[in-house]
Amino acid sequence: MPIKVKPASAKSYGEAKDNWISELAGVSLQDVGISVWSLDHSRDKQSEKLRSDLNFQKVFKRQGKVLFTHEGLSGPAILNMSKDVGELLSYGNEVKISLDFFSGIGLDVLQEKFKKIFEENKNKKVKNLAFKEVPVKIFEKVLELTGVDGDWNINQIMKEERVMILEKLRKFDFTVEKLLGFDKSIVSSGGLDLKEVDFKTMQSKLYENLFFAGAGIQEKLRWIPFFNAMTEGRFWLCQNRPLYSS
Repeated sequence: MPIKVKPASAKSYGEAKDNWISELAGVSLQDVGISVWSLDHSRDKQSEKLRSDLNFQKVFKRQGKVLFTHEGLSGPAILNMSKDVGELLSYGNEVKISLDFFSGIGLDVLQEKFKKIFEENKNKKVKNLAFKEVPVKIFEKVLELTGVDGDWNINQIMKEERVMILEKLRKFDFTVEKLLGFDKSIVSSGGLDLKEVDFKTMQSKLYENLFFAGAGIQEKLRWIPFFNAMTEGRFWLCQNRPLYSS
C-alpha cells in the first residue's frame, strides 16, 4: 500500500514543521535507487543522539519506479516493499526511505561528473542546471534543502556546496510516518501456503468448498490490483461449485 512520509529533518514523533512532500505530488521517477533505513528505539531510549543518521541501519535496497503523491510515496517499487516497511514500524522502529538518483554510479565517477558539469556551465545560474536523472521540481527542492540559492551563478558555488548538493541527490530521504491503510490499498501481500491450493481449480486442498483469488495467495507482495483478484475469484466461483452448498 502507499506510504505516508514526511521530511527526514522533522522530529521523529509529532507533526512535521514544514511538510513539503505534497509539493512534489505528481513527480514520477522511472528508475531510482530506494533504500530503507531503520533505527531500533527499544535498545536505548535515553539519548536524542540516537536519532543521528549515523545510527540508522540500512535494512534493504531496491531499484524501480516511484511516484510522489499528496501524502507520500507510491508506485510499484514502494508498494512491493510496503509490507516490510510496515513490519519495521510495527516493532516501534523509526524508519526512513532514501532515494538515490544516481544509483549504480560510483562516488568517484559521480564526483568527477559533477565537477565537469559545473565547470562547463560556470556562467549559468544554478537553477538552470539539468540532470536527466533528476526532475526539475526535485532539483529545486534539493537546492532549498541545502541552502543553495538557485539564482546564484554556478561560478559562485564553493566545493563544499557542490558536495552537499551531490550528497542530497544520492540520499534524498524522508521519515516514514505510516502506511496509508486498507482503504487506500491497491495490492495485497497474501500469505497463504501455496501447498494448500489446487491450481487447476483454485480450490483449497483442506476445505472442500473454499476457493481463492489470485492476489490472495501470493507468497510475496506483487503488483496485482485488487480488481484483478476479485474478477479472477468471480471467474473461478462461476466455473466451480458455489462457495456454500445447500
